[in-house]
Formats: sequence, C-alpha cells, structure tokens
Amino acid sequence: MRKSIEAPSQHNAQIDRRNRSIAWFSLFSAWFLSVAFQGGTLHAFWAERGIVPGDAYQDWSILANVVGLVTAGLICTSPAFARRVMILSVAACLGAVVSLLLPLPAVWIPAMTLASFFGGMVIAAWAFDFKEYTPAGQRLSTAARAIMLSNLLMIAINSVTGRISSLAGFLLATAALAAAFLLVVDPRQRVVDVGVVDAPEPKLEARRRGIPSSQLKKSLLALYLFVVVLSVNSGLMYRIVLPAFGPFTFFQQFYWAIPYIAVIYLLFRLPERINKSYILYLAIVIVGLSFVLFFSLDRSLTSFLVINTLMLGAFGVCDLFWWTILGEMLTFTGRPAQIFGVGLSANVLGIGIGVIIGQFLPAGREGAQYPLIIALAVVMVTLMVLPLLYGRLASVVGDNDFVVGLNRDLARKAAADADDIRAKQQANPSSADAGAAMLQEQFERSGLTLRERQIAGLLQKGLTYQSIGQELGISENTVKSHIKSLYAKLRVSNKSEFIRQMRDILE
Repeated sequence: MRKSIEAPSQHNAQIDRRNRSIAWFSLFSAWFLSVAFQGGTLHAFWAERGIVPGDAYQDWSILANVVGLVTAGLICTSPAFARRVMILSVAACLGAVVSLLLPLPAVWIPAMTLASFFGGMVIAAWAFDFKEYTPAGQRLSTAARAIMLSNLLMIAINSVTGRISSLAGFLLATAALAAAFLLVVDPRQRVVDVGVVDAPEPKLEARRRGIPSSQLKKSLLALYLFVVVLSVNSGLMYRIVLPAFGPFTFFQQFYWAIPYIAVIYLLFRLPERINKSYILYLAIVIVGLSFVLFFSLDRSLTSFLVINTLMLGAFGVCDLFWWTILGEMLTFTGRPAQIFGVGLSANVLGIGIGVIIGQFLPAGREGAQYPLIIALAVVMVTLMVLPLLYGRLASVVGDNDFVVGLNRDLARKAAADADDIRAKQQANPSSADAGAAMLQEQFERSGLTLRERQIAGLLQKGLTYQSIGQELGISENTVKSHIKSLYAKLRVSNKSEFIRQMRDILE
C-alpha cells in the first residue's frame, strides 16, 4: 500500500519539476528573444537613447550565442554542474541588464554581447532538465509548450514596448528575467544526481541503450548540416523580409509571431495517428513560396499578413522538428547539454550566415533577385537531402513523431517483403526448414532470448504486434518491449531493416 502511495507522489513531483522547468525556461527565453537576441524591445530602448548598434553588434551577438551554446555543451558534464552554470549565467544576464540602466553607454553593447553568450549557456544547460523531467517519447510536448509560452511572453513584452513605452517593455522583460532567476535557484528544481555523480560517457550511455556512439554522432552531424542550411532562410527573413515592412505598427508587432505559435500548437494537438513526417516537406516548400511572394507582392499590410503567415508558420514546423529530434536524442547520452547545445547552435549559426549574406547583397531593385535565388537554392538543397536525413534519424529516433510516420511506410513495405519470403518458403518446404534453422542460428549468435527468438520468428512471418501478442499470450506492450530489445541486438532500427536482414540470410 505504501509503495502505491509513494509512486503517485513521485510522479506528481516529477510533473511539478517539469512544469517549473518549462516556466523558468520560458520566462528566460521571453527576455532573451525580446532583448538579448536582436530583440525589438532592446532596439527600441536604445533608439530612444540615441544608440544605433549597427551590423557589427548583430554579427558579434549571434557569434557569442553560438559560442555560449557550444561551450555549455562542453563543460556541463553533470546535472549539478549544469545547474550551477544556469544560475551563474542567468545572474550574469541580470548584471548585463542592470548595466543598461546606468549612464554608461560605452558598456551597453559589450554587456549585451556577453548576455547573448550567457544566454546560450543557459539554453544548452537546460537540456539536463529537459532529459530528466520529460520521459522519452513525450519531448515534443515539452518542446512545444516551452516554445509557445516563450513566444507568447515575448509578444506581450514587445506589445508593451510598442503601446506604452520602450522603458515599460524593458522593465517587463527584466521582471521576466528576474522571475526566471528565482525559479531556477529554487531548491525544489534541483536535479537529483542518482547514479550520475560522474555522468556516463556518451559512448557508454549510447551502447547501453543499443545505439552505437558513432551512429548517434553521424545522425547529429547530418541534422546539424541540415539545420544550418535551412536556417540561412531564417537569417534572410530577419535581415531582408521583416525590415522591408518596417517600422512595424502595433498590430504587426503583435501579429508577426502568432502564425509561428499557432502552427506549433496545431502540431502539438495533432493525434499520433496522423503522419507528421511529410509536414516538414510541406513546410520547406512553403518557405520557398513565401520568398517568391515577398519578391512578387507590394509592401502593404495585406501582403505582410500573407507572407508573414506562410513564412512564420513554416518556420514553426521546422523549429519544432529539430527541437523534438534533439530532445529524443538526449535519451542516448549522458551529456545532454552537448547534444542540445551543439544542435541548437546550428540554428543560430544558420541565421547568422543568412544575416551576413543579407548584409552583403546589393540593395534596391537591381539586387532584388539575389535573396530569392539564395532562398530557393536553400529550399531545393534541403528537399533533396531530407530523405537521407530521415533515413539517418530513423536509426536513432525511429519512434519520434516526425520520423515514425515514415517508419510506418517502411513497415508496410517490410510486410510485403515478408509475404514474398513466406510465399517462397511455402513453394519449397525443404528450403523453408533450412532457412528457419539458419535464422535461429543467427538469433542465437546475436544473443536473443528464447522469447525474443519466438517473436522474431513471428515478426519475420509478417504478423502484427497484436497478432504476435495473441499467439504468445502476452500483451502488445510486452511485444513492443521485446522487439526493441531484439532490434538493438540485431543492430537494426525498424521492421524494414529487420526483414531485409532476414532476406539476406535466407538468400
């Protein structure tokens, strides 16, 4: 009885920590987006005081954020140390904010560049919270809630800036940062170092879960390159598209991030049975379409609504995609800040490259075609490599919402292959017996248990999880658990690869 009471209380405590973690991260990110990371509130605050930071500050700020994300990934080796990094980095950001209230204009730009660096440290270190408090398979939910809440709070801050005053918006952003600091120093938010006083090496952690470390690194590298290339269009949006409609009216300030939030909410609420895999293809195409419309339409409010809705909505899909993939990858490493920090640095680096490209493109109508050519080239490249990326990711995070839909398609093809194998066996019974013996020998060499060998044999015949469970008198969840284990031992990631391996053995 006591155990049944303790289990729900531990579960509730975990949910409470998860909600607190999302809350403080969202408060911090709202400040970061509205102030430190090229925020509209910061620029309005400086404009009233005669400060024009220029392109150099923009470039250094982005670079500082990339360095902060990567640095935290390298130094945060345990939950306890990551928490110290988060506390000290948020405190450093508070110090940078306070410096803007002092009559010392010479320190304002360096202070905010440092704030961008420490902001990257905070975001990467949060990966320990992300991994610890959100079970694998549920990280899309946490990522979606954190992104939506961050952007809603950012809209509120920027709206106060535009409607009341830049000082009011700046103070509201500072209050959000202070609230984040109070939540992150709360002792209840401490990640308990149970069994991770010395965090396991990523290689050992991945091997323990049946994923070779090299496979994880190759998947992360493929995702990194994909995100860098696609994020170039985000940089072009910040540098070329949004300024073309400026200065923003209050309505534009309020509306511009709404499509981004709305699309993430829709993806968050979509039932699991709906295939999300092809939504990313559609989003990338829409990014290209929105750039075509930008160079075709005028600069009216109607054009802004059309272009902004398409562009920000598509980028919402892209951001949730890589946040979710990175979140699921944390399962296979003892150094989550490294995966998360390096992964998100790809997004910021791509934005920086796009911004710098925009700075060097000729202004005016004579250079109008160059951003369009670059944007469409980015779209074409990413569409061509996306199938390869999905194939690489399926070997690590095959159950992810954005990848599992393709695995369903692969499973249908695998079932067809299984039917072919079964038909050949029925046509030649003697070869079927020999083939079964070969398969059992392979299963034994791979270390499969008796139950796993039984399930593998039925799976090879094309039976569904439910049918296998009924055949063996076990639950469908138990079947899934055994199948994950046998996939790891056979070094395959999905049913398609399993059937292909069986066919190679039989042939």
